[in-house]
Amino acid sequence: MISVTKMDVIPDIHNHLLKLMNDTDALQLQRGEISAHFENINFLKLRLGEINRGLLSHRNRLTTNTCSRMNDENTLMKLQRQRENLFSDLNALNMRFTEESEDWNRKCTSLISQTKIIQTSVLDDWVESFRLTQQSAGNGAHFDNNLDLIQTFCETLGGIWLKLRTQLDLMSKYGTSRDAEYLEMRHEVDNMIGQLVKRTFIVEKQPPQVLKTQTRFPSTVRSLVGGLLISSQHQPIVRASILNESQARNLMQSSHDGNITLTDASSGAILNRESPIECHPTTKQFIANFRTMTLKKITRTEKKGTESVMDEKFAILFQAVFKIAAGELVFYVKTLSLPLVVIVHGNQENHAWATVTWDNAFASASRIPFVVPDKVQWAAVGQVLSTKFNASVGCNLNPEDLSFLAAKAFRDFNLQEYNSIYLSWGQFAKETLPDRNFTFWEWFYSILKLTREHLKDLWRPDNRLIYGFISRKQTEDVLMDKPDGTFLLRYSETELGCITIAYKAETKTGDQKCVYMIKPFSQKDIQIRSLADRIHDLKHLKYLYPEIPKDQVFGRFYEPMKDVEPDAEGYIPPVLVTHIPEWAPGGGIDSYPNTPHSVINTQSPSMNEIYGDPPSSVGSLSSDVRLNVESMSSFQDVDLYNIMNDVDYDMDDIPADLSGVGLNDLLANANGFNRLDG
Repeated sequence: MISVTKMDVIPDIHNHLLKLMNDTDALQLQRGEISAHFENINFLKLRLGEINRGLLSHRNRLTTNTCSRMNDENTLMKLQRQRENLFSDLNALNMRFTEESEDWNRKCTSLISQTKIIQTSVLDDWVESFRLTQQSAGNGAHFDNNLDLIQTFCETLGGIWLKLRTQLDLMSKYGTSRDAEYLEMRHEVDNMIGQLVKRTFIVEKQPPQVLKTQTRFPSTVRSLVGGLLISSQHQPIVRASILNESQARNLMQSSHDGNITLTDASSGAILNRESPIECHPTTKQFIANFRTMTLKKITRTEKKGTESVMDEKFAILFQAVFKIAAGELVFYVKTLSLPLVVIVHGNQENHAWATVTWDNAFASASRIPFVVPDKVQWAAVGQVLSTKFNASVGCNLNPEDLSFLAAKAFRDFNLQEYNSIYLSWGQFAKETLPDRNFTFWEWFYSILKLTREHLKDLWRPDNRLIYGFISRKQTEDVLMDKPDGTFLLRYSETELGCITIAYKAETKTGDQKCVYMIKPFSQKDIQIRSLADRIHDLKHLKYLYPEIPKDQVFGRFYEPMKDVEPDAEGYIPPVLVTHIPEWAPGGGIDSYPNTPHSVINTQSPSMNEIYGDPPSSVGSLSSDVRLNVESMSSFQDVDLYNIMNDVDYDMDDIPADLSGVGLNDLLANANGFNRLDG
């Protein structure tokens, strides 16, 4: 993403680069004038040599031939005047050549210095900033790919360096006393070209940061100076390999100077790991596309203490050899992807994302791979959680949400100020929450996933219907002074990836008011019937907190009820409807009229699940109605009422002693049941 500050800097960089280009062109013109002086000096030297040879010839004739003495003396005088004039012209040209050369040298030195400053700014403030922005984007931060703009900066710098290199080569051929300086300056220019080529070899499209073995994945590598500097006769091949933390550290800390061979370091086997860098004629981008890489196997390091495989970080190394300036300059280039965690099963995904999230958020630009701080201030952690929520759901977390999350993470709801307190990696993702078998991150990530996949429409910046992050005690406090039937939606603190409905109602005896919690709905529950439709089913839920009629806000999310028609086999499809048992507070079978539903009650929760302290969950209707009978010696031992009401029994468990009894007859004789056809 290009910040406002950077947008302001763009014209300044353009102006600087334009000035450098103009200065380079002026230097080239001046070098042309110096070259003309050099050629004139050589011409005068040749002419002077000819005159000197003429003078010598005529002097010899004066000593041997007296007949033409007068003519020879006149010729000698003429040649001597010409030589004097040539000396004068030669001296003047030499002075101009020296002055112009010194002026050119000063300007070239200044131009190199100014170009180095601009290049450092472009590489540090733009290229490295792009990498850091990619890192933040891994956690869901907004990301604009501005590489085309950066490429124009880098290719302009590359063009300046190549022109200077050529001019220095030409100047060093004039045989002046400054030849050593020109060679030194050219060496500096070559070094700057090397920096530019190496640091603009980047990963444009990062591989997945949670990478599953035996799964195809893509990535894209790009050279921001490839179109200008890479010779058309040389097409580099980029090779990918996976490195562990120790290998990455050793590679990035080594200078690799003078070595132009690819490293063989690897911690796994990657298929389809080579791709040529190709120039796209339309975009003028030099890109190596890896479309179908596959990590076949991974070699892990030995774990210590509480470390797990999901704590171990790897990176994809991309490397190649670039030949520059028609092969005169050869550079080994390398770049690492963002750190990634390798998993072999989907149940490892949760903790893997904790490792990746912490690294993306808190790794410094100059860090040693892949060192991250063990503790960071909650303000930074909260910002990361809010960013991830916004990226997944489209709405940031508000201060109340973050306050609740902080209390959860620190295991202390009595703290008043969290932002400046340091949260450790252990508290974030390693240590289980009190009286729970999951960590803070596992709990948060399961909520994030549930909301992203099933509740996104109910969590909107303009109309947020889910209260979400609120404790049981706070829920009771906010609902107790509201009308009966007022409810709110909160994330479960006891079960991963679940949401519950808390509502206010009279107790069974009707002598007091109480806040009840319906048994939390899981992702699977909401897949079967949406949360909005479940709210619609429960007629005693009337107002969404604070006091909004529920149909007013949830109505557009209801699934319209359709007329039920028998299918091709003559069966009537059942419709699931959520209800609370008659004896529960605010309950009663309050389904829609004419909605087919089984009159066989599902297994009901115990009374202490509803009236326990603190209030617990009330079960919802299940569509899986089965008869299940424990081992019985004879039909006489069977309590027909229990058979009809116990949904945990399986039809296959009916003992052989019942074989003589027709099941249809059994059901037909049961009070309140109809004969089963089919």
